[in-house]
Amino acid sequence: MAWAADPPTPLDMVHFAYVIPSNRSAQASAVTNLRSTIRLINDWYRGQMYRNGFGSRTFLYETEADGVTPVVHVVPVIETDAYLRADIWGHTIDAAANAGIPVWADHNVWVLIPEIHLELSDGTIQGGVALGTGSGSGSGGGVAMIGSERLSLMTAASLIDNSTYAGRIIPAIGPYPLRQNVSFPSFEGTTISSIVSSITGAFGHEMTHGFGMPHDFRNDVNFHGNLMGNGLRGFRSTVRPDLYPTEDCRLAYAQALALSTNRFFPAAAGLAATASEEEPPPAHFWAVRSDTRGDEVPPLEAVAPTLDCFTTTPASLLPVQLALGGDETPPQVTVLTSGRVIPLNGKVVLAFTASDALGLASAMLEKDGERIAEMVLTGTSVSTSFATPYWEPVTTTYTVTVYDLSGNRTEVSTSVTPSYHVGRTQRAPRPGFLLHRSVASTNQSVTFDGSLTSDPDANSLTYEWDFNGDGVYDTPPSPSSSYTRSFATQGIYPVHLRVTDSTSAQTVSTSVPLLVVTVTK
Repeated sequence: MAWAADPPTPLDMVHFAYVIPSNRSAQASAVTNLRSTIRLINDWYRGQMYRNGFGSRTFLYETEADGVTPVVHVVPVIETDAYLRADIWGHTIDAAANAGIPVWADHNVWVLIPEIHLELSDGTIQGGVALGTGSGSGSGGGVAMIGSERLSLMTAASLIDNSTYAGRIIPAIGPYPLRQNVSFPSFEGTTISSIVSSITGAFGHEMTHGFGMPHDFRNDVNFHGNLMGNGLRGFRSTVRPDLYPTEDCRLAYAQALALSTNRFFPAAAGLAATASEEEPPPAHFWAVRSDTRGDEVPPLEAVAPTLDCFTTTPASLLPVQLALGGDETPPQVTVLTSGRVIPLNGKVVLAFTASDALGLASAMLEKDGERIAEMVLTGTSVSTSFATPYWEPVTTTYTVTVYDLSGNRTEVSTSVTPSYHVGRTQRAPRPGFLLHRSVASTNQSVTFDGSLTSDPDANSLTYEWDFNGDGVYDTPPSPSSSYTRSFATQGIYPVHLRVTDSTSAQTVSTSVPLLVVTVTK
């Protein structure tokens, strides 16, 4: 079996391989369920990029001749399931490579699904996996991996099945009853719906690691927050917000900003560069449902063709990508801050310079592998800085990542030791908030909840809200962390929270976009 890693005109796209050990068989519904899930996540991304202001773009994936149906390669390997379980990540990648899959090849992100799960008599399931990593620069490759134990449940019906899984025998999983908090982690909930929602979110999460994106736990809690945080488990709410109104799974603004120049996320032919220049999409499966709709939901494979604004076939998502493909030179980045630093206004300031002959796009800041700040860059050279409230009085490694307009990136790490004197050094507050309705209809009340905010020095806090991202705060300073209002006009509202403590140290949150739509019943 041979795979073309570099076709005559290389396209940066995602591929999917269902890896079957020599002593196992493919599950009967696996390919169908995978195809449905791929298209669901693909359209979810299109909506999320739109909500963050970067146009209705999404990742390019390998398709059948119709240009829409995802190709799922069923790949027999000579290794056994026991051998792959002994080192799931390493052995599965090696087995796939031995079978001809061009793992790690440029222009390719491969999602591997090894058929290796094993249920024990006590309900324990071995062989589960959710991992991913990738270059994230230019046309560099990546790999993601998801386990096979829930493939039979990745259907529209299971996604909204609120019955408990404990005590159920699901033959495709194994011959024994499932056990609560044993078969699946306690943080994934108690129902068929919650564990399917978790694996669907994990599918998108690990694939996004394959695009080189790190974790982001800002404005995030379990089942409500970022795809690259614990919010991944709330994926079901994006399909049926009427059934799961207290949950949310969104693409964080920082990830959307980085992916806006990623070559695996090309803009469609003729598509405007930003969402603000497009007509807003109609309400669709991740937006607002009529209360009279009931429990009827189409099969996942029937969802994407019904989305009038999102039916652009992957084959048409090429011109921008091909135009950028010639530039492989990453930006030049120098971090100017290192060693002992004195916090300024409660924040650690990290100065850096960056340049790129064809243009800079964005910069990100990570701490301990987690994204904690982002900024838009313009021009061919900058000298600027991040000021972060995320610090402790210990030696800490920060990483500045700079992206250019061609999707190339450069990472530079630095170690700093912030000075801290008890009673004399103040630390700025760390803002955090949730939207208790991230997609709303016009004139529908939305609650903005800033209770995730923390202050390391336990100072009293005041809260202000900017509802349109213009830097002008629409509410006066208030000791209340909660605010409720409605919006009369449809559109995207990039919400920011500014928190000030009693020492006047102040921090502005990252953006969380609220989508307001007009619903026609």
